Amino acid sequence: MDMLRPWIKRLTPIRFFLGFAAVVLVLGASLIRFDVSDLVLLIMVLPILLAAHLGQRRLYLPALTILTLLSIWVIVSTSSDLPKSFSVLALIFVSVFAAAEAFYRLSRIQRRQLGTLHARDRWFRSIFADSPIAIELFDGSGRLIDVNRAGMAIFGVNDIQTVKGFQIFDDPNVTDEVKERLRRGETVHYVNRFDFAPIKAANLYETSREGVIELDVLITPLGVQPEGAPEGYLVMAQDITEQNRRQRALTASEAKLRAIFDASDDGIVLTDEAGMVIEFSQGMERITGWSRAEMLGKPVWEMEYRILPEEVRESLSQEDIRDFTQTSLRTGQASVMGAAIEKHIVGRNGVQKVVELQTFAIPSDDGFQLGSICHDMSERESAAAALRESEARYRILAEMSSDSFTILRVDEDGAMHTVWRTTEALTRLTGYSPEELAPDGYRMQGIVVPEDRGKAVFDHTPERGSLHQEFRIQRKDGQIRWLRQRYRFEHDDAGRPTMLYLAAEDITEQKRVEQEALAFHLEKEQVRLLTQFVQNASHEFRTPLSVLNLDLHYFHRVLANQDQQSRLARMDTQVKTISGLVDALLTLSTLDSEVGLELAPVDLNLLLPDLAAQSQFEAHEADVTLSLDLSPNLPQILGDPRYLATAIQNLLGNAVRYTPQGGRITLSAEDTGDTVRVVVEDTGMGIAPEILPRIFERFYRVDEAHSTQGFGLGLSIAQKVAERHSGRIHVESEIGKGSVFVLELPVMADE
Repeated sequence: MDMLRPWIKRLTPIRFFLGFAAVVLVLGASLIRFDVSDLVLLIMVLPILLAAHLGQRRLYLPALTILTLLSIWVIVSTSSDLPKSFSVLALIFVSVFAAAEAFYRLSRIQRRQLGTLHARDRWFRSIFADSPIAIELFDGSGRLIDVNRAGMAIFGVNDIQTVKGFQIFDDPNVTDEVKERLRRGETVHYVNRFDFAPIKAANLYETSREGVIELDVLITPLGVQPEGAPEGYLVMAQDITEQNRRQRALTASEAKLRAIFDASDDGIVLTDEAGMVIEFSQGMERITGWSRAEMLGKPVWEMEYRILPEEVRESLSQEDIRDFTQTSLRTGQASVMGAAIEKHIVGRNGVQKVVELQTFAIPSDDGFQLGSICHDMSERESAAAALRESEARYRILAEMSSDSFTILRVDEDGAMHTVWRTTEALTRLTGYSPEELAPDGYRMQGIVVPEDRGKAVFDHTPERGSLHQEFRIQRKDGQIRWLRQRYRFEHDDAGRPTMLYLAAEDITEQKRVEQEALAFHLEKEQVRLLTQFVQNASHEFRTPLSVLNLDLHYFHRVLANQDQQSRLARMDTQVKTISGLVDALLTLSTLDSEVGLELAPVDLNLLLPDLAAQSQFEAHEADVTLSLDLSPNLPQILGDPRYLATAIQNLLGNAVRYTPQGGRITLSAEDTGDTVRVVVEDTGMGIAPEILPRIFERFYRVDEAHSTQGFGLGLSIAQKVAERHSGRIHVESEIGKGSVFVLELPVMADE
């Protein structure tokens, strides 16, 4: 194939046509004499050769068939010697077919090779365009021909047309030495700082970049001209600014680590992949007493065996440590890897110490290296343990306390930053987590009720000492709570506050108790004054009422006139009414004053029938049936018989007043175990639901027109008697069906 390539290049259609025609003429002249018909045939077959050369194989066979039929017709029509003409035709067709087929194969090989060249050209162009490295092509004079996308990005070029023609020898960032070497056709590799300022100043090309970048540049000459100069230049550049920045940062970091390594009080040991000591810090020298020079290059298991206490050496050999270390070096894993372990070691001077040792694996290209950090705890162990125990106890006590404690640092500008706080107590107090309430300081002011914010201001005057403030806050759940906040500032020599200590507690319950106590005290005082007034007024009323009663009694006996007697009767009724009101007020005021009751065992089996009998006359007058229904053997209760009788009589009197003629009233009692229930049930008019909550109020009457007797105090007295006997009274009623009053009294405990 390599031998045919030169011939294929020279085998153009015209050359092949002329060559083949010459061959046919020579062969024909040597074999037969041509006439006109033979020449016509020769000329007609030439298009077949041209079609075959151009690759139109699909036209080749149809054209050959048509030409064959046409040739036969020409021979028959014009030839005088048919055998000779057919011989010439056969010769021509055989030669044409053989030559066309051979040329077609040569043409197909040529097209395949051209296709391969085109594919390779596309590959190279794709690599050129998509390469992450900037690629530039310059001609022999140094003018830019093409640049890829990476190059446009590095040099801040948006349109390639604006940079084409740029002269590399005009670039101020390329040194004269490099330019001279390029002219000599040398390959140049250099790293330089590329400054865009001179490019813009000289207006060499438009760029969006500014400042200085660092480039790694490789320039390769392409080809050689006859005079020895390069035909062009291939430039490959890479922006290594970030890479160099990271390298410098890494170098600085390594320098810092080296300084820390040498200055650290902790001991640090590093090994290579074979377990040999390659670093032995000054801290390790202080802890163990062995010098760095003595340990470098030694197996790490030998060092570890040297510092083991004698009692440990008896159960652990140096070979055991070596096997364990080699396994860790091989796998990078061990049961103690990464964990901080406290252990005892012996220094070179024979003194035993307590250290905290942490071992770790460092991956490398050849396996793993080992590192160890040794912290001397012998001097601080006892103090640290005591401090940890004290801090743990203090934190537990602080978190268990209902108070919230906070310590804050105060900056010169007055800003506060949390140093320590009890998180759980603060959350219980406010409903907010510390992060929600004050991520870095103490901003309780934000949840203080607006009316109280003036009370939550700190006074940092140096001589004030410890202070406290009380204010209300709104918790996260919306509740309003009272807080008492005690605080104290710590000041520097100039009197500026530097630290703030706070303790906050919820005093809502205390405030409620105080308010209730105040209200109770006021109510008690009010009751005392009212009781005193009622008692004084009652005594003052009793004297004139007694005089009126005597006079009325006298006039009843002396006067006989019927009209005068009726008037005296009405006066007598009003006097009795006023006397009853005075008695009721006096009874109620006595109960309110909490004067001690005369308690004694009370047998309801005897008391209730007597009370029913006393109310029978009033019931009979009102045409109402009163019946008694008692459970047998009711237990005794501890109470004041006088007041209990008053309460039950008030319930019966109330039932009589509000039960129409023909109605029924039932007085019953039953034992429920802990209490005795005394029930007064009537078939009266009933009580409306909206009135039920008010019927035990003083002076409240269902009958607002006062068409019925009573002062509106009977039910109030009954309720107060129940309360003074640790019982209760309640009512159930339905309009038109009647009411049921239930008095519950506790059973007297057995001695």
